[in-house]
Amino acid sequence: MDWKFWKKNTPIHEKLSKPKDIPEQIGMHLVAKMGKSPDWVWSLKAVVRIRTERKDILDFRIFDPKKSAAAKILIKDFYSLDNGVWSSDE
Repeated sequence: MDWKFWKKNTPIHEKLSKPKDIPEQIGMHLVAKMGKSPDWVWSLKAVVRIRTERKDILDFRIFDPKKSAAAKILIKDFYSLDNGVWSSDE
């Protein structure tokens, strides 16, 4: 038998960020170009992941923490938003 117990077969888990403030460029675009309320825009949060196939590309999702709290959904990383159906009322 050739057991190599020190080598694990589990996939490498990507490091995911916790919710953060939205990037300034996105906030400015939402306010200036799309006419959204600045108070609402700057209350939004974002979660980010790095693409596995291309490290120079980021995927991000923006959410309203008030809506997620009202729906009793805990957003802790990028994949926390996979199971919810989200839409913007603003």
